[in-house]
Amino acid sequence: MSAKSVWETWGNGEMRPGGRMLTLQMLEMAGLAPGARVADVGCGAGAGVAFLIEKGYDAVGVDVSSSLIEAARERYGDVFYRADAAALPFESGMFDGLLFECSLSTVADAGAVLCECARVLKAGGALMVSDVYDRSADDALPWEARLRKAGFSPVVWEDRSEALKEFIGRALWELDDPAALKGMCKCAAGSAGYFIAVARRDGEGG
Repeated sequence: MSAKSVWETWGNGEMRPGGRMLTLQMLEMAGLAPGARVADVGCGAGAGVAFLIEKGYDAVGVDVSSSLIEAARERYGDVFYRADAAALPFESGMFDGLLFECSLSTVADAGAVLCECARVLKAGGALMVSDVYDRSADDALPWEARLRKAGFSPVVWEDRSEALKEFIGRALWELDDPAALKGMCKCAAGSAGYFIAVARRDGEGG
């Protein structure tokens, strides 16, 4: 198993930097209470959507992988959609919040995805992101520019690189795969960081 596939597998399950604590923190920062309609974009096998539903959110999941969506439906029910993040199968203004956990950095055209996010969010709706970034560059600035261009106003951006260190430390302890461990060690020794961010779709909420 490669380091990339390890990251994808863990990102699609319960193991991710910061765990579900960061999910709850982003929901709180976004002001989204239980009952809000939220889509988990890049939901993988659906554990995150199940968590949101358990917490009382009206949640659905989206992923580009047919096999993962099939697995999610079998395990958690018919609240999952197979689609590209740049072409979401939803009506405009349908959601209170969109959640990207370790998934926005994997898309081919972030600008197109952000514009699509603005389309399906209600005015004042929240875009919530947790992901890796390069600490050797100021990644917050280009993302802020992309967000504003797509019709968002940044609310908060916080470095949570300690969560990534803990995640990698756990991986190094638990994994028994030389290639994966080499990739994790390279990541730990490099400039990789982790952040959470919340942005608000421009316009009055409602």
